[in-house]
Amino acid sequence: HHTLPHSRGGPTSLRNLVLLCPEHHILTHQHQHDDRTRE
Repeated sequence: HHTLPHSRGGPTSLRNLVLLCPEHHILTHQHQHDDRTRE
C-alpha cells in the first residue's frame, strides 16, 4: 500500500510502501485507520 498515493504525488519507490493485512488495507481506504497507532 502506498503511504502517499501516486495520484497525489507520491513516489513509486519501496520507501513509499507499507505492508498491510487485508483488513487494515480496507480500513485505510475507508479512512478509519489511525496512523498514530497503526491500528
